[in-house]
Amino acid sequence: CVVRPNRETIDSRFLMHVLNSPEGRQGIAKHITGTTRQRISRTNLGKIQIPFPPLAEQKRIAAILDAADALRARRRE
Repeated sequence: CVVRPNRETIDSRFLMHVLNSPEGRQGIAKHITGTTRQRISRTNLGKIQIPFPPLAEQKRIAAILDAADALRARRRE
């Protein structure tokens, strides 16, 4: 399923971090179909409840998580 958030209300980096979090993956796993090639439909993706803080807060959180991801990547190298 391709996700294109409304840029006026949702930061795409924040959404990516939410969906890739353990809680996000758990929510998605409940609605996945297919055995060989797993997928989720737009309808089922819409059933997942995601709390969205104000856009400025989303951007702040996403920046912190991006920095943490970059730090982890540098440490792995």
